[in-house]
Amino acid sequence: MGIVGSLVAVALAAGGAERFESILYVPPPAGWSVLDLGEERRFVRQEETGNGLILLTRRPATGSPVEAFAALWQEHAARLVPGPAPEPSSRREAEFTVLSGARKIVSAGAPVTASVLAVVGHGRAVGVVGISTGEEVQSEVAALLESVRLAPDPGAAVAAGGPETAGELEYEVPPGYLERSEPGRIVLLPEVLDAPTPCVYGLAPPRRTSGSLESDAQAALLEVLERSWRPVAARRKEMRGTSSTGWPYAWVRSAFQRDPPGADETVAMAMVLPAGGGRVHVVWGRGSSAQCGLHDVSFERLFHGLRPGGWTSDGGRALARDVVGTWLSGGPAGARKLVLGADGRYERTSTSEGTGAPPGMPIHGRYVLRGSELTLTAEEGARDVRRYRVRLYDDRRPEGWRRFLTLLEDRPGRARIRKYARTDAPAG
Repeated sequence: MGIVGSLVAVALAAGGAERFESILYVPPPAGWSVLDLGEERRFVRQEETGNGLILLTRRPATGSPVEAFAALWQEHAARLVPGPAPEPSSRREAEFTVLSGARKIVSAGAPVTASVLAVVGHGRAVGVVGISTGEEVQSEVAALLESVRLAPDPGAAVAAGGPETAGELEYEVPPGYLERSEPGRIVLLPEVLDAPTPCVYGLAPPRRTSGSLESDAQAALLEVLERSWRPVAARRKEMRGTSSTGWPYAWVRSAFQRDPPGADETVAMAMVLPAGGGRVHVVWGRGSSAQCGLHDVSFERLFHGLRPGGWTSDGGRALARDVVGTWLSGGPAGARKLVLGADGRYERTSTSEGTGAPPGMPIHGRYVLRGSELTLTAEEGARDVRRYRVRLYDDRRPEGWRRFLTLLEDRPGRARIRKYARTDAPAG
């Protein structure tokens, strides 16, 4: 399924329908090219008789459904069809609000039609945007929009007292990786095994839970490698946390040596999260202990692309509450302190260069947290705007659990992570 995938090996619907987060749709016919960009999927057609663009996009939803619709229109449709968003029609379907609206203008003597359909619910907004010229292209765009339906809720059978059924797990293939299906699992292989992509990752089918995510992760870890490998207890690391939409997870990693003991050593990781129906999803990884840490940039990208089906988001309330505090990061490049206040203000201080201020001079500004995206806007200069993806977790230490914050800065051609430790309160 390209960059966006699912572990449920069933047909999504009759007639060749495809899934994009919370919706099903019938893709356009031959003649359209498709490009998967993780959070977006684009269909493009360029003909002498007309041109077309169909964009499927998703984002955290803040504010009302009408505001989410207007934001989608302004970001995507207003570029080619200027003006405010049209007044959308609106209806409720289950726990979602479905809004749609369209506008037509004449540009360079040709009619241009823009249409936006938004499905808003569970703290997310899924948009389908269509831009077209020419009658044939317009009819194909309209057909896709009319085919859009809500995808079945994988947890509905369980909620209604039906048979236990695990929900699906949507995922996004991190940049630099290739997806390969193997019996009983999905494997994500680096295009080039190097510093930016040093680990192999994969997803296994849901398995029955023991009732403890930590125990489930430890059991799954022993199945990542063949039996000829044995774990090294002294090289064990554990994490636990909650995603930006509220689902909990447990992560465990260990070094492994071959049996009988030899010079070879590798590392393996297993992470589990709820799947519903008394089961858990399993995400695993492995690699050379000399190069692969299994919590690198690629892991952070993979983590933020996980979406367990049937999970009802808390709207990011838990994450917004728990990021408030004082966080400290240290390393060869210098120490950094980040203070996030409950009033939406922040202070950032660094002893290193490259922060936009002299070393040791604090930078003040405001921050906004939407889903897992943290935006820092400095007061000292409107151009100093920084965006990160946030993961909050507890790390097991000899003295107990300690809370950490990982910031993923994922810009084109430049991706890096920085880990901050909570300094003003212990982990819960």
